[in-house]
Amino acid sequence: MATLVELYSEHRSARQNLARLEEVCSLLLLQEREGKDLPAWAEAVHGATTFIQKGLLPHFDLEEKVIFPLLTTEEGKKLRGELLREHAKLRGLFSRFLELMERRAPSQEVMNLALEIRRGLIPHASKEDEVLIPLVRQLH
Repeated sequence: MATLVELYSEHRSARQNLARLEEVCSLLLLQEREGKDLPAWAEAVHGATTFIQKGLLPHFDLEEKVIFPLLTTEEGKKLRGELLREHAKLRGLFSRFLELMERRAPSQEVMNLALEIRRGLIPHASKEDEVLIPLVRQLH
């Protein structure tokens, strides 16, 4: 199933792109220390927001519309419920991150949220790679 290969690849990409959130945090700290805007800040924010808006959110939508409906067994339904709850939590974190970027929140608040996103996203992607994808392959 081509979609499963695509999802696995996107999970790898998401792990690598988490560095965009860390870059925003680093630049925000530097800006606060120097007391002035840095040219790289706008570019870093654009990269991080694009990663969320055009990468992660459409990825979640694809999983929910194409992959999750394939989970028809009891085990699959339980997994679907877990993953949907994780998606909802992560969407909330992404939304807060985008808000913080808009209002140029203090670095500590941004760093805490970026860490919370990392702590949620990495195990979520691993669960999908290690449990979801093999289960869908087994069922279909």
